[in-house]
Amino acid sequence: AGVTALFSFINPHLTGNTGEMVGNLFGECSVDQSLNSDLCNPDLASSTIGSLLAATMTRLLLVIFTFGLRVPAGAFIPCIAIGASLGRAVGIIVEMLHRNYASWAVFAVCKSSSDCITPGVYPLVGPTAMLS
Repeated sequence: AGVTALFSFINPHLTGNTGEMVGNLFGECSVDQSLNSDLCNPDLASSTIGSLLAATMTRLLLVIFTFGLRVPAGAFIPCIAIGASLGRAVGIIVEMLHRNYASWAVFAVCKSSSDCITPGVYPLVGPTAMLS
């Protein structure tokens, strides 16, 4: 428990209730509602990506360790949390690429819409990939 606490409280995406954290990762950023300052702030995108990837790797290592123990432990919720944090990181990366390189052919469809990339959709795909 001490090792888990040591790893978990360093990263803000590992603290608190897992359900609330996953809910924040699934949410959309809007002008009226700020989900989490680092998830919705484009100026903090690179540090947010690093924090989410570190949370993903920490969770993955802790889940691998926990599955190796002979104690009852769930696999469903940790896989959802791992996939959601990895998915949100990928969503922020794609949004950053679209913002900086909008002229790329990949983003040609997005020229008519300013809200073409929604980082909150990627955490929905991430858990699906982790569970498959």
